[in-house]
Amino acid sequence: MNLNKTNVIGICMLLFIIIFSTNCFASTDELKVHEINKTVSIEDAEQYRENIKDEIIIDSVKYELQDISEKENKNIISKEKEQIKQKVVYTKNKYDILNMFEDKINITGDKMSGMLEIQNNSLNIKVNDSYIEQYKVSLTKNYENVPSNELNDVPKIIEENGTTYYLINPIWTVSRVEKVDGQDVPTSYNGEMQYEGIKERTVVKSYLATVTYKGTLEKEEINSITFQIKYKEVPQESQEEEKTKNIPAIMTTAGTGIIVVSGILLWRRKKKNKIA
Repeated sequence: MNLNKTNVIGICMLLFIIIFSTNCFASTDELKVHEINKTVSIEDAEQYRENIKDEIIIDSVKYELQDISEKENKNIISKEKEQIKQKVVYTKNKYDILNMFEDKINITGDKMSGMLEIQNNSLNIKVNDSYIEQYKVSLTKNYENVPSNELNDVPKIIEENGTTYYLINPIWTVSRVEKVDGQDVPTSYNGEMQYEGIKERTVVKSYLATVTYKGTLEKEEINSITFQIKYKEVPQESQEEEKTKNIPAIMTTAGTGIIVVSGILLWRRKKKNKIA
């Protein structure tokens, strides 16, 4: 066997490369991802949030928390709403009064909002401010062919349609005459009796107009939260990684082996040379 020094060094280097390569290539498998999508009520959301674990184990695989996102789930709450509006007005004309009110009003309250529309048929008008005044009324009664122009047979007070009338001005005219001793003597009269009474009336200074608005109020309300939780596999030390950690020891062992092999080869070479 004819091995020179160069051959020995080459063999040693080859052994070293083989050993180093074997120990340096670790597993490159892609790490697993575990996702959780959970919807919980708004009342339980805080407790669920506090109970999210930083690490979990599934099928003997350990995962660590990577990301948490939350999505609010909302729904629309609505209710019917009525509101009454009033105005003091100085007319009783329905159309003029309706034009004094807004067609729509915006309402906000209790975290709800919406538009209410006027209900035209809800208009109510009543007296707001008024006073009573008195005024005179007249009444005339005619009497024909009355035998005397005295007031004995003529009523002095008349009640008519709830009003009391008082005689204030009797007017007599002769309707017939007769000759007595050459003179015209009245035998009958026509009478025009003028009466006067007092009535009362209400004078309205202003009216109170009332209308109703109707509509729907709405609000958004969070009723639940959807949690999107992402876990990622924690890298586990493989056999290759363990070997990589022990590379110094292996290299020491390998170095020792190389030295031994080299020594044997050199020894055999010297021995051969001596024999020769």
